[in-house]
Amino acid sequence: MSAALTRVVISVRALEPALTFYRDLLGLPAQLSPGFAMLTAGNGVEVFLHERESQASDLSVAATFTVSGLDALCTR
Repeated sequence: MSAALTRVVISVRALEPALTFYRDLLGLPAQLSPGFAMLTAGNGVEVFLHERESQASDLSVAATFTVSGLDALCTR
């Protein structure tokens, strides 16, 4: 079994300042749509920026992993 990080979702209060950092300073290529951006890191990890107001109980970052052999692991 192996696990690989494939996607990170980051909620941001304002998209433009986040794009300045991730796209302009770090150089990650970006695809834009209103209130949302998808960037690709050099190792193929997708970084999604999602513009929205934060809430006190909010988790502002989520990660997605691809796990090979997960079904076999769960049946053990």
